[in-house]
Amino acid sequence: MSVLACDRKGCSNIMCDRYSRRFKYICPSCFEELTEFLKCSGVENYKARLDIIEAFMESPKHDRKDTISAVAEFLNEEFPTEVVRHAR
Repeated sequence: MSVLACDRKGCSNIMCDRYSRRFKYICPSCFEELTEFLKCSGVENYKARLDIIEAFMESPKHDRKDTISAVAEFLNEEFPTEVVRHAR
């Protein structure tokens, strides 16, 4: 692993071992997130995948724990349990 900065917007990780001529360096954390993002997208077209990668690299990196908490909170509000729904 090299001491090279991740080129994703807002990422301060400097331990990158992956490089793309088009998108530059990406750290293991961002690469894992990008992999999951692409898997969930269902996109199979090569050009569309490149567009997704470009948008991902331009998107600001957030603390994953905060993101997971925010998503869980949103989903719990959108899909409350029977007990909570009847209490409203």
